[in-house]
Amino acid sequence: MNKEIWKDIINYEGIYQISNSGKVKSLLNNNLILHNNTDLKGYIYVNLYKNKKGTAFRVHRLVAIAFILNPENKPQVNHKDGVKSNNYDWNLEWNTQSENIKHAFKNGLNHISDEQKELHSKLMKGNNYGVKNKGKKYNGGLIGKYWDNSKPVNQLDLQTNKIIKTYKSATLAAKEVGLAGYSTINAVCRGKRLSSKGFGWEYAEEKRNK
Repeated sequence: MNKEIWKDIINYEGIYQISNSGKVKSLLNNNLILHNNTDLKGYIYVNLYKNKKGTAFRVHRLVAIAFILNPENKPQVNHKDGVKSNNYDWNLEWNTQSENIKHAFKNGLNHISDEQKELHSKLMKGNNYGVKNKGKKYNGGLIGKYWDNSKPVNQLDLQTNKIIKTYKSATLAAKEVGLAGYSTINAVCRGKRLSSKGFGWEYAEEKRNK
């Protein structure tokens, strides 16, 4: 069995540490192991507090940031065995979106959306999105549609997951809640963050998990 190794969590040094097995402990509370929560997409997350402000973090990203090198600066973390609760460092790898989708198809994972299926089909045909228009990543095509900030978004209560309000776009939502931009709201909708401005967010047109 591999030895459990602990490292400080970036921006929470001296407050919390993450282990290579996916455990999080509070250094200010007698090394208490934090309670794990599961979000709507099945990922494990913990709430970290600093200056009386709580923020939710997915555990697999905390492990990857602490223990896995990312020289190519890839944006997503993949579970090699497809089990979202298996957050050991040896089970995680940094991936691009297309690599994650290809991995999901290869391993028969069942959480693939219709848009991801279509994107996978395009990728397997060798289409290279975001290249024709210089400097414009995710321009047009399916990828551009998927990340489009004009999609309606639901503002969610983090405790109950109930819809508070629906906005016509992430831009309007950001303006309403006092954000300088819509990027963090879209990040929550894409599953890269758990909250923004103290709320959960989702694309209104997507089916909700009951």
